[in-house]
Amino acid sequence: ELTDKLSRKLQYLRTVEDSIGSKQKQDILELLCRFNLLAARVASDQQDYGQAISYLKTALKLANLLQNNELIALTLFWRGRTYLEKEDFPAATVVLDKALTYVSSVRLPLKGAIYLEAGLAHAYTATTEGEKKYALSLLDQAAPIVKMNHLEEDNSFIKLNLGRFYQFKAEALIAMHRPQDAITVL
Repeated sequence: ELTDKLSRKLQYLRTVEDSIGSKQKQDILELLCRFNLLAARVASDQQDYGQAISYLKTALKLANLLQNNELIALTLFWRGRTYLEKEDFPAATVVLDKALTYVSSVRLPLKGAIYLEAGLAHAYTATTEGEKKYALSLLDQAAPIVKMNHLEEDNSFIKLNLGRFYQFKAEALIAMHRPQDAITVL
């Protein structure tokens, strides 16, 4: 089973971490962080959200230890995404708001994805017109990033394209009880 294989790899990396020099230790810690992100995605895909969040907590500790803003933002992004998949919209909003504090220091694909996810999370929790406007403004901030023809390659494995943008915007409009606007967007 894939989860068992990932667990063994994570255990091996933890063992190796204790026996190496400082430069290699940084590399191993980053690898551990990324393996925890991968394990979280696998767990989330299997709808084991508790295990996914556990892996993401470990990944966040490692990213903070490394003081790597890109990894911190990436981990917060996936944690927020996991809460959205779990339909825990208030938790998703809190986590993605934390991710928004890092958008100025991350690459464009991750920046755009954070705006999309945060906009969607806010759409689900919005109760006032001001909150709904804010949700749409987050989505709109992703638009120019998504519309760039050649986004730089990054190692976040996040795919950002117009289809995804319109899908998120339509879902946000539906969450805000505006189905006719959603149809127009699509």
